[in-house]
Amino acid sequence: MSAADPATLAAIQRATKRCLAETDRVCALLGDEFFIASPATHPNYPISFGVLGLKGSEFVSKVAKDRSFRMPIGVDLFVLDEIADDPGRFRAHWGMRALRVNEASLYRRWLRAALMGRENPQKEADGSILFGDFSTRDPLRWSATEAELFPARSVPFEDITVRIPAAYDVVLTRGYGDYMRIPDPEDRVTHEPFHIVFGPNDPGPEATEEAGA
Repeated sequence: MSAADPATLAAIQRATKRCLAETDRVCALLGDEFFIASPATHPNYPISFGVLGLKGSEFVSKVAKDRSFRMPIGVDLFVLDEIADDPGRFRAHWGMRALRVNEASLYRRWLRAALMGRENPQKEADGSILFGDFSTRDPLRWSATEAELFPARSVPFEDITVRIPAAYDVVLTRGYGDYMRIPDPEDRVTHEPFHIVFGPNDPGPEATEEAGA
């Protein structure tokens, strides 16, 4: 299936429209304080996965200080799609990451790879479909089966309750290795800030001074 295949292009357009429609629906549920940014919503968006951001906020890391898009303070959104059972199609996606194709082009290829997986998904021995994150360089590393994801568990996190995968230890170990061990200093990666705007909920310097008084 070539990049110029009309059927593929039409399917990508339909998927993009559905994505934008879902974006509008989720934002309507969240209210006016939040928005979803992705390559489908902002032409200059610099990465291949989306973010649920706080309107009026900015978090610009030092490595991203020259980018035109100002990333908001938010939560990254990683979508899991069916991984195709055809190894050739999967390798083609991985090759694009290795060649450092720009994010807009990579996003279109990600959609195409996701649609291929829907046609003929890879299944485990128990019949469970395998899902992967195509916005990363290695979707198989960041993958999980239906049986590993569901039924989701409800667990306490500080003063809230969150939902996590049924086999969270298996999923985390696959992605991070020994995730309970603090990485060695040379293996640690941070998003050192260059510029931060806290947005409408920023109490301002006066509130900070009052709290310290």
